[in-house]
This record gives sequence, C-alpha cells and structure tokens, in this order.
Amino acid sequence: GNSIDFHSGDITITPGLSFDFAPRLYPKEGDFEGFYVSPTYRFRNYNIVSHDPYSDYKQLTGDYKMNYNVSEIAFIMGLQTEGYFWEVLWDWYLGVGYRTINYKEFNDLDDLVDKKVARPFILGGVKIGFSF
Repeated sequence: GNSIDFHSGDITITPGLSFDFAPRLYPKEGDFEGFYVSPTYRFRNYNIVSHDPYSDYKQLTGDYKMNYNVSEIAFIMGLQTEGYFWEVLWDWYLGVGYRTINYKEFNDLDDLVDKKVARPFILGGVKIGFSF
C-alpha cells in the first residue's frame, strides 16, 4: 500500500488527545528503598490530514483524515535516587510492553482502508528532576 510521506509537505498535523495512567507501587522501606513497579497504560492520537491534489479522478475531495491512534500497555520497574548536588532527583527505569497502532492507509486500488499494527517493545531511560 501507499503510506504518507511525512517529509513531502502535503500533510497537516494538529494536536490530539494524549494521556498516561501509570500508578507507582513502592515496597516498604529497607533494602528496596526507592524501588517501584508501575503498570502503565498510554494513549496518543495524532490528527493527520493528507492533501492530495491528484485525487480528483476518484471524485474525492483531496483531503484525507489519516489519524494514528497509539495504545500501549507496559510493566515498568524503576529506581528513584536523590543526588546531593542541587538536590537532583534521578528516576532510572526499564520495562516491557505491547503497542497497538490503528491508522488509515491507501491500498493498491487507492482506497482508504483501516490498518492495525501490534508489536511488543522494550523501554528504558532516565528522568532528571530538580527540587526547589
């Protein structure tokens, strides 16, 4: 199928809905101080309109809503530590999850059809916070 060329300049992207639900569960103090586990759900919507000036031969308007909806469910483990220089807070995390992407794409007959891609993913990183 034909997908959107995000570098062509023939698309418009506007803000969409996004939310993240990630409660953190901290074990009791002791050897595991600062350690947490977090079941996570994230949703993002990308509002994309493709402008195709050559689509009039199929009696279409030339503007196609190509919204991408991304849903993720993950399990994250992390460690929060505090530095002594400027009260810097560090949050180190690692997790695994499953991502589902729903979108629209042109097929070989130039019809706009719904598509779905689902795959596992690994995430990791660090967040830095400053206390003031």
